Amino acid sequence: TQYPSMTYAWGETSESATWGAPDSSAWSDGVYEAYRAQLSEEEKGYYDILKDGFANPGSPTVSFDGLQKSFVGTVSANYELQGNTWHGTNLTLSDEASERIDQERNHFYAAFLALLHDHPEMPWLNGSFRLSTGLKYSAPSSVVAGLNTYSSTITMTFQSFEVINAPEQTINADNIALFSSNIASAMETIDAAVAADTESSGNYAILRAMSNYLSDLITYNYDDMTSAYDQTAYSALVNYPGGNSRPATDYPQTVCAGYTSSFKLLCDRYGIPCIYVSGFGNGGAHAWNYVQMDDGYWYAADITWNDGDGVGNPDNYKSLKYFLVGSSTECNYAETYGSTHVNSGIWSSSIAICFPYPELSTYAYVDMIITFDPNGGSVTPTSAKPSGEGKLSTLPEPTRRGYRFLGWYTAASGGDPVTMDSVFDTSATIYAQWEELDYEIVEGENLTIWVDELPEGSRLVLVNYSEKGRMEAVCMGSLNGEGNWEFSLKSVPVTGVSKLLCCSNDFKPVKAAILLK
Repeated sequence: TQYPSMTYAWGETSESATWGAPDSSAWSDGVYEAYRAQLSEEEKGYYDILKDGFANPGSPTVSFDGLQKSFVGTVSANYELQGNTWHGTNLTLSDEASERIDQERNHFYAAFLALLHDHPEMPWLNGSFRLSTGLKYSAPSSVVAGLNTYSSTITMTFQSFEVINAPEQTINADNIALFSSNIASAMETIDAAVAADTESSGNYAILRAMSNYLSDLITYNYDDMTSAYDQTAYSALVNYPGGNSRPATDYPQTVCAGYTSSFKLLCDRYGIPCIYVSGFGNGGAHAWNYVQMDDGYWYAADITWNDGDGVGNPDNYKSLKYFLVGSSTECNYAETYGSTHVNSGIWSSSIAICFPYPELSTYAYVDMIITFDPNGGSVTPTSAKPSGEGKLSTLPEPTRRGYRFLGWYTAASGGDPVTMDSVFDTSATIYAQWEELDYEIVEGENLTIWVDELPEGSRLVLVNYSEKGRMEAVCMGSLNGEGNWEFSLKSVPVTGVSKLLCCSNDFKPVKAAILLK
């Protein structure tokens, strides 16, 4: 699928950019590359080049071999004749040509920023970055002394992409094994918590255990966070080794970016769609996650704010106030999540690129399932999840041969009726209730009727009557191979005064008439 390019006008917000919903192809080697899915095809190519080039922590620079982009633009230069050769000086580009060069560079920057936020397991990508390019211009077809303004073929050569001040002094090939080992240990702890969870299951149980694990593990330390290392998942999962005038710690130290990156990394490991989101929390720069649940909606998880005291200790305070919430969820007294968290898709103050985000659910995720018991019939689907309000968005229509569906109820017989206005606060089973019929009508080109216990030697006849009660039209039914009676509605349409008669072969009634409603 072709999604829109990520290069937007400066100042455009994420709300005005369009989120292209990634499909299953967004998963690549166990990583949910949701932001790659937002790129243009050209930008995806750059993304893949950078991902391959930065695959190892010891490679802070990716060099390109013959990667070029050419376009036609207007240039100006002063020419003077030196001997037999014209020499140009003070070459300048038109505004349009300069904007085109900036745009081409931004395509590369968009690819890198998408890679950085898709792949928290590559913490060595954090740091400032630089794209090195070269420019070549064609000479004018004819030259005069002085200023020449002409149309030129401008060729951009992409030379290298470098991550500057990357934390390779801490995150390198020697200790990345410790990072991987700690990820595995984290998953063992999470798996044990899920196995012991008697209240919930599935992704909800995994995500809750994940949030609690990170709150127990991490110490929030904003004052000392001075390097790119402190913005990574590495800093959230590995104890600080000491350095930069900071002592070694018994718990990992990080800021919101570390919480967010590590949560995304663990979601990738469990195959749960999750993205890194940045913006403003209560007016300050902040980061959090969006998670897509099994109902297809996206919910917010702010693990930093769930870690209430910000101290890495299993005995200290933590909460789930900001766990799988919606924009209207009241997380802290009367404050809604949408009022305290404002998205910003601009990830670099110096680059005119704005990334979009998916639409956040209005309500919090509800960990409950409503099961549909057809009570002798059949129904599809067999269960559904209520919205954050606790209401079902649809109620399926069950079928049962020889019965009319009366509605959904809280019990197989009796009980209270269930509608789409009913509010659930826990998982429940609701039941179809039925009224037995003498016949069944199946939609189709013809009227198809099934009648129980038809007397031997008789057949069904469809009769239309006038308002005065006179018989106007008669259609003899024919028995098909499935044991149903069929009537051609082209000859005798069903009206408000149609009756189904059970007659003998000589057309004498042998059973009471049925009024077709």
